[in-house]
Amino acid sequence: MYLVDRLFDDDVPVETVVWVSEGVRAAIRHYLKKDRRSAQKVLVKLKYYAEAGFRLFEGPRRPVKHEWDGVYRVGEPGLLFRIVGFYEGGNRRSFIAIEAFEKSGQNLRPSEKDRINNVANVCRCVTWQKVRTA
Repeated sequence: MYLVDRLFDDDVPVETVVWVSEGVRAAIRHYLKKDRRSAQKVLVKLKYYAEAGFRLFEGPRRPVKHEWDGVYRVGEPGLLFRIVGFYEGGNRRSFIAIEAFEKSGQNLRPSEKDRINNVANVCRCVTWQKVRTA
């Protein structure tokens, strides 16, 4: 079971609420230690996408891209860090992020494809739950 919590505070007005697993939080922390400038750019853009609504940034060669089986990846063009998740329901107002990783190149490796398949399985089997931490 994956427990997900809001990435941004309740006082941040967003069209798409971003919920993240502890694994995503850990990957973001790791990326911040490795490349603070790029990681901060990713977080600023992620907040911008959430405020405006992810649906405005969807499509091929766009920051929010459908991978397969209802799974989307969010990434900043020019950077290889990816947040992988799915929408809760059909209105695209809630994004559940289960995985995050830095790609090793332009093409996905088998291990990265496995991680995306895992996210699809989490979505299909509903093995996630929202929590609120203080």
